Amino acid sequence: MPPVSARASNWLWMVLSLIWTCSPVSGQSNSRPSLDQLVSSSDLIVVGACQVEAVDSSGNVPYVSGTITVEEVLWGDLLSFLIGEVVGEEQVNVGWRAISGSHDPVNWAAHAGRKGIWLLARTDTDVYRADGPRYLARWNRFRVVRSLQKNMVFLRRTPLSPSSKMIVDLVVRNARRQDAVVPEFLFKEGALHLHPGVSLTVFRSGPGGKEEGEPLVPLQGRMLSLDDEAWIIVGSGEEHLVRFDLAQLFDLDRQTCYTARFRIEGLGKSTLVLPAIPR
Repeated sequence: MPPVSARASNWLWMVLSLIWTCSPVSGQSNSRPSLDQLVSSSDLIVVGACQVEAVDSSGNVPYVSGTITVEEVLWGDLLSFLIGEVVGEEQVNVGWRAISGSHDPVNWAAHAGRKGIWLLARTDTDVYRADGPRYLARWNRFRVVRSLQKNMVFLRRTPLSPSSKMIVDLVVRNARRQDAVVPEFLFKEGALHLHPGVSLTVFRSGPGGKEEGEPLVPLQGRMLSLDDEAWIIVGSGEEHLVRFDLAQLFDLDRQTCYTARFRIEGLGKSTLVLPAIPR
């Protein structure tokens, strides 16, 4: 076989890189979250370099902590500046469980000091979670921004919720350049109030998150309708979030898995599989 020329080698590398970056998330298996799922579950998305400061090996899985020097904020209100380039050297504290041989940021030896995209989740301290596939190479920036701008509606279960509850967030996130006029939804006095263009539907969930049977009927007086003229404005770079315990709206069996679907007419929908509540 004749040797590969330098130009052909460069083209081959570009093609392989394109194939790699078009996978759901570089280096992840099908069971891991997609890029859209990672983006929607992240409270802060930044471009920057991580410096490892400590490794605690006292547990079964070492815990790595460090700081990210932020170069650009793609999403999230970090300190006093908004989305965009950062003036000066702002830093954010991060931590994760180190899994040997992983392609994720937990492979701290490979990613320490390397600039990339970090999709971070807020905790109840000043440290953001960077565990799981929450590091992406910088060439994924376009994909992340596109996901932010395309997916305005999402439903998520907050990791901070007590294990005995099923706390969920209904979110409209506006990463576009102009303000968005959105049908209103709010939670007050134990009831979810929805504009006619907004819906939340819950099903019992079978294998693979498949919906089973008819949707659950909300508890009496727990899901109410707003006037069809009830609208809100979500500014550019802002989000409208409503948080509540789903068990306040529906009679949920603790041993059953559920699939919830949140939809806003004209903006899109989001589906979330909710595991059984542990005893």
